[in-house]
Amino acid sequence: MKNNAFPIFLAAWLILLAARGFTPAPAPVQTAETAEAVYTLEALSEEETFLSEGGRKLADYSYQLLVLSVANLEELSPEEAEAAQRNVETFHAKMSALMEELTAYGAVMGDDAAQMERDGYTIEAYYDKAAASGTMAGDLVSVRVDQCSYTGGAHPNRYTSSYLFDLRIGQFIDPTQLADDPAAFQCGAAELLRDAQVSPKAMTALYLGLLIVLNLFSSLVDTGFFSVFISILVSLLGTVLATGFALYCMAIRRGERAEFLTLFDGFSFVGKLILLDILISLFIFLWSLLFLIPGIVRSYAYFAVPYILAENPDLDHNRVLQLSMDMTRGHKMDIFFTQLSFIFWFLLDAITWNIVGVFYVRPYYNTTMAEVYRFLRFEALQRGFAAPGELPGASAGSAKQDPFL
Repeated sequence: MKNNAFPIFLAAWLILLAARGFTPAPAPVQTAETAEAVYTLEALSEEETFLSEGGRKLADYSYQLLVLSVANLEELSPEEAEAAQRNVETFHAKMSALMEELTAYGAVMGDDAAQMERDGYTIEAYYDKAAASGTMAGDLVSVRVDQCSYTGGAHPNRYTSSYLFDLRIGQFIDPTQLADDPAAFQCGAAELLRDAQVSPKAMTALYLGLLIVLNLFSSLVDTGFFSVFISILVSLLGTVLATGFALYCMAIRRGERAEFLTLFDGFSFVGKLILLDILISLFIFLWSLLFLIPGIVRSYAYFAVPYILAENPDLDHNRVLQLSMDMTRGHKMDIFFTQLSFIFWFLLDAITWNIVGVFYVRPYYNTTMAEVYRFLRFEALQRGFAAPGELPGASAGSAKQDPFL
């Protein structure tokens, strides 16, 4: 019996080996099915010059817009190719309609200039020019159109318009659609905190620890005028540290490394920080004299001040205040409800003697506020409230490219 076992085992093993050899190999992965559409922006241009009967230039227009194209359409699956083609057609339809509006205006401008010539007026040549610039990042395509028009007078008129196209849904959207729900800011903040280079818990502990030390020092001094001076000094130092913490949160947003010394970066422009803090306190106090609500509303108008100053300390203080008011116009209630969504977290923080605040709530809240500023900043640039040079955004070496930076 033992002598027959080995041949049987060998035969079974050979049969299994043969069966495995005839098992069909897995089909190779088709790269066309997994390829993603690669979109590019191309120029769409129109121009025309209007001359008098004598050959003198009366007017001209020059328009340059952008259209979308797909560089690897043949590599896509049929479904993805169809979706990409729809994106291209929708984008092109919008830009073509805009071009028709511009050229119609340019033709009217040329007719007006010709009429002025026929009426015997000698005019400086009219012109209308529009140039588009585009940014592509992730699923968003951002287009900014700068227009300059002259039809007589002391100086030309300048306009800026913006368009935001979402490749996922194949539609142009309003930037405010990105922030309809305060939870969207919180979700983004949570992801950023997980990727932070320096522990948010440690940074928050350092920040709150310094504030506690300053407040203890202030409480120990209670001798007349000197006590008032120390209280003011502690308040101003708290403002500087808060700006440093805002810098840290913005660095997290940009994907940059932020060391603990970032908390003290506000001291490099401490004079302007103190001046703005005094002005804001004064303005809020004066508005509060008209009953409490106007003062609260005005405080939200200055929400973006520390972030703007942290991003560009060279800005004039008046410009910082004006930018913040422009950026928060129409969004004060959005900011309020975003902050209100943390009310239960702050109650939990209070009953746990700031333990939950140090390890979770404060990092979460402050990074969420940085997300709110990110949205306000993006909208300000898109709508022409601020020039790109005023809000320079991420450093040149930043690894992450984001349309909101």
